[in-house]
Amino acid sequence: NYRIEHPTTYKKSNKPVKTHLDEIQFKKSGGSEVGITVDPVKIASLAEFGTPKQVAKRVLDAEKGRDGITTAKVLAFGDKTVDGIPYYSIEYLSSSSRGDKHFISKVAIVSKRLYVLTAVAKFDKFDGEVCLRVCVSVYVRVWVIACVRACVCACVRVC
Repeated sequence: NYRIEHPTTYKKSNKPVKTHLDEIQFKKSGGSEVGITVDPVKIASLAEFGTPKQVAKRVLDAEKGRDGITTAKVLAFGDKTVDGIPYYSIEYLSSSSRGDKHFISKVAIVSKRLYVLTAVAKFDKFDGEVCLRVCVSVYVRVWVIACVRACVCACVRVC
């Protein structure tokens, strides 16, 4: 179980087709989004899935395979352990026929469930959404994400 809280400037967005065990996405006018997906996995840790570099490559390969994607480039990747829970972070750019986007994702496996938190903004607006970076980079005890200035405040707790 988990809980996600968001600012009133972001509205819940429903996807027409369910592709994950659970998925919650919030959008703001102008193209900024923050959301989380949850899926059961057979592995108990991120290390079993690969190194941060290997996982970043898999994410990039999947992005490049999406319809309309013309280019994709990893900007950064890394790992951090907080309270015994390892997290991988991946930051990348993606260009498509629908525009250029800047993504930041943070992933963790807890109790054989893969949690993926992703923040995305249009490339030309990403720097103005500095709180997206803060939101994905600030972690405290089991998926608590807090953002400054009530920009993109998402709080996820895995219970």
